[in-house]
Amino acid sequence: MGLSQLLTDSVSVTANDQGPWRQYVLDHIDWLKARIQPTEIQDLLMNQYRYDLERFLRDEVRLQLDVAWIVLLLNDMSCDFEFVQPGTYLIPQDALINSLYHSFATLRANSQ
Repeated sequence: MGLSQLLTDSVSVTANDQGPWRQYVLDHIDWLKARIQPTEIQDLLMNQYRYDLERFLRDEVRLQLDVAWIVLLLNDMSCDFEFVQPGTYLIPQDALINSLYHSFATLRANSQ
């Protein structure tokens, strides 16, 4: 296996926060919000992960997909530096994002 194949295999398709996939997520943001159980983040946990949303999602929520940019959109944050206050956050599960991505991929395949 070559380096390019290894890199291609290790990059999550959901990590692409530009182009058609990003627009599809934006178009379905209300659909996502309606299906997410809000997550309460207490002071102690926020102190541990302040400014590091990606590490929080990986370590505490156990998300396998690279969806930090979607979490930022869902919570009206522009970057990780806004992940500072304890409180309620909308954090989608992998299955929900997989479902949305599958519908996006199907739509794109059918339109070509």
